Amino acid sequence: MIQCQVLLLVSFHLSFLGDVSYVTLPMWRFYVTRGTSPFNMFTLQGEFKLGFITLLPAIAIIILLLCKVNAVVSLGLSAICAGAVSFFYQGATLQSIIRVAYNGYSTSIEEGILQTILNRGGMSSMLQYVAIICFAVGMGGMLDRLGVLGNLLNAIVNHINR
Repeated sequence: MIQCQVLLLVSFHLSFLGDVSYVTLPMWRFYVTRGTSPFNMFTLQGEFKLGFITLLPAIAIIILLLCKVNAVVSLGLSAICAGAVSFFYQGATLQSIIRVAYNGYSTSIEEGILQTILNRGGMSSMLQYVAIICFAVGMGGMLDRLGVLGNLLNAIVNHINR
């Protein structure tokens, strides 16, 4: 019964991979087949230590959000928890944790599906969008303080009332 529930959870979680044919769970070995190139979780175990401890950051953010803790605080605490797991359990250095948080992670795994999932950008990949948002908010604040928005709104209301 528990294996069936975990199997459903894994198949739901991996459904974003596209044409996943099936997911099996024999004795905690996850096998995923997409087209004709199967990979298993032991490929990831060559790169990471997998276990319950690696789920702690996800569990932490879920519990914090269910307790209605502020989202920014929850994300920050979960990131700190992930850094601690990476440092103490995975054996990463503080320098590599900061580098991955800023530049993103890149893997040497040859599986195409895993490369697509794992090779992602960090904060530097979001910098362009954060800069656009900051400039837009700054421009809006400047236009509001100078009274430009009020004058535009009054002109539109006067035009509508005529």
